[in-house]
Amino acid sequence: MKRIVQRRPVIAVAVALVLFLGLNYTFQAITVTTTAVENSKRVFDQIDAFKKNRPEWMPEETKAQDLNNLLGLLGSDESVTVLAAEPNGKTIFAANQSKFVGKTLTSLHIEPKDYLEDKNGFWIQMDTGRKFCYFEMRDGMILGRMIGGTRMFNDVNINNMLLMFFALIIFAFALAVIVRYLDRNIVRTVRAISEDIAKVAEGDFEVKFETDATIEFQQISESMNRIQMKLRDLTFQKEQLAIRLKEAKDKEEQAVNAKEKFISQMTHSIRTPLNGIVGMTTIAEAYIDDIERVTDALGKIDVSCKHLIALLNQSVAISEGNLSEINEDTAVSSDLVEQSMLQLSDFRAEYYSEKRILLVEDNELGREIATEVLGLVGIHVEQACDGQQAVSCVSQSPEHYYDMILMDIQMPVMDGYIATRIIRGMEREDVKTMPIVAMTACTLASEVKAVKEAGMNEYLAKPLELDKLKYVLMKWL
Repeated sequence: MKRIVQRRPVIAVAVALVLFLGLNYTFQAITVTTTAVENSKRVFDQIDAFKKNRPEWMPEETKAQDLNNLLGLLGSDESVTVLAAEPNGKTIFAANQSKFVGKTLTSLHIEPKDYLEDKNGFWIQMDTGRKFCYFEMRDGMILGRMIGGTRMFNDVNINNMLLMFFALIIFAFALAVIVRYLDRNIVRTVRAISEDIAKVAEGDFEVKFETDATIEFQQISESMNRIQMKLRDLTFQKEQLAIRLKEAKDKEEQAVNAKEKFISQMTHSIRTPLNGIVGMTTIAEAYIDDIERVTDALGKIDVSCKHLIALLNQSVAISEGNLSEINEDTAVSSDLVEQSMLQLSDFRAEYYSEKRILLVEDNELGREIATEVLGLVGIHVEQACDGQQAVSCVSQSPEHYYDMILMDIQMPVMDGYIATRIIRGMEREDVKTMPIVAMTACTLASEVKAVKEAGMNEYLAKPLELDKLKYVLMKWL
């Protein structure tokens, strides 16, 4: 970039020379005709002086010969023609070139109106090219001078050429100074402002527009600084708005997740005591003649009813915004009852006497109900209190030892999802096809999808319904 800047004055001088040549040619074309007219008048004055100094007694032939000799001296260059013609212009009686003697002006394409009316000369086209002509009526004859070729410009005074040469030098110097000034005060300033604008466009708002150029550029820099400050403020506001929008979106997502979690927990919690009530009612009906068993079942039904009432009260408190009234111990203890009632009168005990099911349930009452109901049809039930125990039971048992696994979902230590994935990943053949049925109190679409993705074959909603349990046992056993 610096090398280009240094060459600019040289380029300016070259441009100035080209402009000068054009202007000089135009100037010469304008001034040369004036000079040619003046020179022609001087030639005519010399002819007049010559005629006046001739003796009166000199014969006309001698006078004509002397005039031809004089014209030859005054127009020795072939590009210049000096002639004398009769007043009517019909006959040229003397000329510096003998070929024109005896001809008429009309034959040279010179009309009377040209040499009689035009006092500044005129141009004609001849066989030898364009020529400038000047004619005057002098002492009863027409004197004319025709100039062509390079001689036309030779008539220009050498002083004019010197004047134009010095004018060229001054013009080139002035142009170089102007270009230098424009480069320092305009071009570089504009380039610097453009670079600063590009930085601002890329997000660099620390740029400060400064210049020591003209007042106009200083005003532009001040305006750009104000615009930059506005852009910086707008960008900051935009960033703050984006942060607030993200916070609002996060809060909304947290609210949705909290709502889904609440619904899942409450569904599980409410279904659990209902499951206990239904299950213990079925057991009491099955052992109606056993006073001790019936009394135990009724006591557990009473406990389940109290838990159900407590859960309903908590739901009301939550709907009113009294979240602080939730009793975590009560929410956890609501899982004390599990599993569904069964009416298994259609089932044959001898068919299921060979079957073994691993029941994975963290609730003691739930395990008791499920074990009792499945035992009525002869199914052998083994128990695990959480997912980790279920993984140990399967890994330590021989292949095809268990025919089915009933897996609870929400359990401490390890939940049903993780336990199922670990069991399915064991390096043994039976776990690839072993039926694993989820037992869940939440039937949301998201949880049902999670059950399938974990590798479970089926799911049963709590409290267990007889028809669904029957369908699962018949389908998989």
